[in-house]
Amino acid sequence: MKINLSSSEKFRNRHISPSENDLQDMLKTIGVDSLETLIDETIPKNIRLKQPLQLPPPQSENSFLKTFKATVSKTKFSNLI
Repeated sequence: MKINLSSSEKFRNRHISPSENDLQDMLKTIGVDSLETLIDETIPKNIRLKQPLQLPPPQSENSFLKTFKATVSKTKFSNLI
């Protein structure tokens, strides 16, 4: 499988996320009133982080793909690019 790293299509045009109505239908179907309630009922408090993750600033998709391509070119999977 070839990975197309030169695609100019924007990520947001390819990403499909649920609409607010879809989200509310999902929550109603599983019997909770919010995502916070769902998290409270499914993820034990003792394994949750106590503070937010310390993440670097986000990259644009184009910037990420350039970095990714440089990294992958150093591996045995460089033939996928």
